[in-house]
Amino acid sequence: MSNASFPSLRTSILIFFILTPILILNIKPVSAIPGVAVDDPSNQWAPYGPLVKNLQLKFYSDPQSEFADFIAGKIDLTDWQQSKTSFASYDNNPDFLLSPVQGQFGEFGIYFNGLDTTWAAWGCDWTLHTPYTDISGASHPYQTYSSACGINMRQAFLHLVDRPAFARDVLGGTAQALADPSPTSKDPSASPLSTQCSWDSLYPSTKYPTCLSAYNFADDPGGFARPGSVDFCAAADHMIMAGVATGEQPGTCILTGVNPEVYTNPIKGMIRNDDPRRLALGNGFMNMLNQLMSGTVVYPTYGTINKQGAIVFTDPPESPIDDWSFYTFAYGFGGQFPDHLFDLYYSSNASDLCGGPNNPEPDNPTFVCMKNLDNIVITASTTADISNFRTATLAAFDEYGKHAVDMTAFTMGIRLAALRSVAGLVNSRGISYNNPYTVLNAHKDPNFTPVNPIYAFGGGDPSRLRWGQAQPIFQMNIFHAGTEWEFQGMREIYDTLLAGSPVEIAKPYCWMCDTFTQSLDFRGDTHFVIELRQNLRWHDGERVDAKDVAFSLLAIRDFAPVAGGGLYFLKSVKVFSSTQLDVTFTGQSLVFPIDMEAYVIPRHIWECATDNTCAQSVSSKGTHGDYVAAGVLEPSIVKRSISFDPVTNGALIGSGPFMCRSIFPEDQGKVGTGCTKNDAGNRIGQSIPAGGTMLLQAFDFTNQPGNTDPFYQYMRSYNPSWGTGIGTNAFSGQFQEFSWADQNNDAQVNITDLVGVGACWHASQPTAQCPASQYNYWLKPAFHPDSPNTISSEVAIVAAHMDDSYVFPYSWNPPNLENITPFTP
Repeated sequence: MSNASFPSLRTSILIFFILTPILILNIKPVSAIPGVAVDDPSNQWAPYGPLVKNLQLKFYSDPQSEFADFIAGKIDLTDWQQSKTSFASYDNNPDFLLSPVQGQFGEFGIYFNGLDTTWAAWGCDWTLHTPYTDISGASHPYQTYSSACGINMRQAFLHLVDRPAFARDVLGGTAQALADPSPTSKDPSASPLSTQCSWDSLYPSTKYPTCLSAYNFADDPGGFARPGSVDFCAAADHMIMAGVATGEQPGTCILTGVNPEVYTNPIKGMIRNDDPRRLALGNGFMNMLNQLMSGTVVYPTYGTINKQGAIVFTDPPESPIDDWSFYTFAYGFGGQFPDHLFDLYYSSNASDLCGGPNNPEPDNPTFVCMKNLDNIVITASTTADISNFRTATLAAFDEYGKHAVDMTAFTMGIRLAALRSVAGLVNSRGISYNNPYTVLNAHKDPNFTPVNPIYAFGGGDPSRLRWGQAQPIFQMNIFHAGTEWEFQGMREIYDTLLAGSPVEIAKPYCWMCDTFTQSLDFRGDTHFVIELRQNLRWHDGERVDAKDVAFSLLAIRDFAPVAGGGLYFLKSVKVFSSTQLDVTFTGQSLVFPIDMEAYVIPRHIWECATDNTCAQSVSSKGTHGDYVAAGVLEPSIVKRSISFDPVTNGALIGSGPFMCRSIFPEDQGKVGTGCTKNDAGNRIGQSIPAGGTMLLQAFDFTNQPGNTDPFYQYMRSYNPSWGTGIGTNAFSGQFQEFSWADQNNDAQVNITDLVGVGACWHASQPTAQCPASQYNYWLKPAFHPDSPNTISSEVAIVAAHMDDSYVFPYSWNPPNLENITPFTP
């Protein structure tokens, strides 16, 4: 999960999918040409790149500031959805491109701190102090969100917000109300209306005979239940049932006989003020609650993630437990299925406060610790059957709903803006243009001339893509990063083992590997035997090997609560060779292949052996044996600490398409540092404020003086000039090299290709074994300028790509992935 405002949780799930292509929204198109829809055949994506040399990320205090710079021509690509009021002006601007509206894989709402002492001070302890053991055998000390009075109190809270009316009246029809903790664009999409209505103990009754949706008995224009309205009165009745008050005023239903402690122990409301939607939701809820209690019972704290993140998302030993009561949250989820429920609501993910290991930045920051919900989310996360998954997920929705765990309020219909001068935009399902494939494929459109020259690609620099970031960032340490914006830059620096198609998000394929096989052992555990690509390099030139992958999976599982959210069931890793390993998960699950879309970080940078801290770095979770079995050690306790800045310390080194490389004269060109600036242009570290920038450079050192490694570049790099130039520069463009090595054009390099080039080894002219067509195809004089007519090192180059493919287990030629760009021999 995340410690901030639009966290990036584990990507979601697998196999079959049902999609609501767009939300049912009150949006009328204007007479303009928007971008293409996700499933439009022209929405093509390529598994190679990047196509620009520089990627500049500029950070803003809020989306409105980002949009102002976009209108001023200062960025090419935005990362936040447009408001309905801007649709017409953007759609009618010939230099702007808005993606078509689609349902977002995200949700907004209000959630509560289940262990805040305020609730007991009000006269209602939300917790049942009864230990229990879940179906996995884990023990937990108590059940939160489970007392009858607590359920009534939260049901009162939910009646004060009319979520459908809020989406309609406050958000102008650009959002869809939610009752469940998952956006409706996922599968399953939502609890049936009859189920939603069954959650409320007041329905059906003589006083409340009608139910419109979850905790919503009547329409409340403006989105909030006013005094005297049906839902305001329902909220009062629930508060009386909770024991917080003894009566209510006739006509208004304002409570009377309120426990005096309510006014001396106010709710600590954390309300985000950098997003108008969350501000309106938080203020409205607070105002109605104050009116219900006929006094001030909410003390708000307004701020951005910079102020509130350290309060809401950190726990002992970093901060107290009960320093907040409610928070206006926003989550971003990947994928097609609601597999995030385990991360957010399983008790052991709530640090040692609910029976798990200590984690000061837990995945479950609201301390949801409920026996039935635990068992259901475990069941959903450990089934490989789609029907069973759907059944368990709907059961989880039901358990969540009847306990009124929190107030999931709405999901947005998203339209993102980019300049029309950007070619290669990829409209990803549930996300739009703001995705890694856009960054990998984007380049100047040679066929488009902007009407207004300020909207030229890169501001007139075709080598630079300018990407707006709607929030500042504070962490680029993989073990503590939590917000979407912190991961957006890191996704370009670190690669993932597998990747998912931006269109068919339920189809993961090999990214850093050539192949993987999935099987079950006699215990019922799932194994992935993975064969890595041969020519992987870190940005500092070191080789990426199977121990790097093993170290990354274990370290991120144990110490990175957000990045490792999908690795909870990772059991063990065995390394067979420098390129082969066996990754084992406990049991079976639909999501395990998706969970393999995990970041890979350099062992030679992060392992405890690098700073002699191994004795102190052993995990308290009892997992040291997992590292020993994999032939690796834990990450350094110093480097995995929240205070370790990888930018300042020259450790922001990955194997991805872009690298952090110093732009400052004192260490210009040094990898892992010197890529961030504040708004004054001064050098800074990982914390980038509003107005600051991060400049990433394409990973390719083949033209570096003195370099002798032809693979010192991104493993999927793209350069049409491959096969020309001098020295290792002739090898720049690994996609082109792969395509050449694949002589029979089946998008994989195999023995047929190796035999073909081998027949021409040492040929200086066509021969019987190497006819003219073969000789002319294989000969690349730039590889051996001293003997330009003799085929020699070409054989070694093809052998170095043996078994390489780009989208295993899928086919690229002929293609069986939707909208993948045609393979170009």
